[in-house]
Amino acid sequence: MSSIETGKHYNQPASNLTDKVPPVDTRKYFDAVTKSLSKAKEPPTAKDAVSSQPDGSSVKSYLHIITKYTSGMELLIKDKELGLDHVFEVNPKAAPLNMKDLIKYIGETHVLEGKQSAFTRDETICPGIMVIINECDWEVMDELDYVLKNDDTIEFISTLHGG
Repeated sequence: MSSIETGKHYNQPASNLTDKVPPVDTRKYFDAVTKSLSKAKEPPTAKDAVSSQPDGSSVKSYLHIITKYTSGMELLIKDKELGLDHVFEVNPKAAPLNMKDLIKYIGETHVLEGKQSAFTRDETICPGIMVIINECDWEVMDELDYVLKNDDTIEFISTLHGG
């Protein structure tokens, strides 16, 4: 009989197994993980914001936006992801980014070739697409004029599939 048939390796008490495993120094493990994570480069966010140089000039500012696509909208997106993270470099002296800018950007960079007309029309979202900004209908959030804020979550939901 093989060891699988007799189950001799699977029916041992847990105490017998732990006796054979050397103890783990969890502090060393935690320190090693923390050190490796601190070396990982994360994308900048608006929390990094604008900081001043000694000469008074400002450095880059960033805006982090999450977009989600559901109920069939994901079929229009190149990445085929239900959600995408976007980090935009923002000029603090320029006009703030709004939904109109975001829709144009998504239409030009993330919507499949030939499918743009199913996403945007006349610089706005096509009828049949519901837009949710931070869990609130964009119709009460100034629609195209809504100024994007750091860590906003924008959802695009096709109502043609029941929304």
